[in-house]
Amino acid sequence: MTLFELIRNKWARWRLMRAIAEAEALHARTGKRCYVFNVGGRLKVWTTLDVKYLRRKHLLRAGVTTDDLKRKALYKTA
Repeated sequence: MTLFELIRNKWARWRLMRAIAEAEALHARTGKRCYVFNVGGRLKVWTTLDVKYLRRKHLLRAGVTTDDLKRKALYKTA
């Protein structure tokens, strides 16, 4: 493993931990289930209502269900 790969992996891990902390804070504040997704190379924190809204507004690909998204989430709150 090169130094560049090591730094890149640490940076990705740090970003993931920040997104998880944001999801946990949002869950503690609102009580809603939150998910962490990788969307276009960015980590996004969405609640269940956000996922349903995106599905309803056809902002997701045709054929993608909310269950598919929930299974593919990088992290799910309790």
